[in-house]
Amino acid sequence: MYNKYKKFFNRIFLFIFTMPFGWFILAPFFLVYCLFLLRNSEGRLKLRGYLSTTQIVCIKALSTKGRKELWATFKDFWNGKNL
Repeated sequence: MYNKYKKFFNRIFLFIFTMPFGWFILAPFFLVYCLFLLRNSEGRLKLRGYLSTTQIVCIKALSTKGRKELWATFKDFWNGKNL
């Protein structure tokens, strides 16, 4: 049951994120979540992990091989497997 909901929310997130102005729609939620994570040390570690993942995605997006790897990762995320 949990995997079913996880897959559903992952698909909603990717759908909104791939829209032309998806960043602007999700930015307030990201900001509030970042502020929430900054409140304690465990949250800061989690936020550091998110930022490093974002850096890896940006670096991989510059090469053809990296984009193929990202596409495979996005397909896994679509199927409910998180990073």
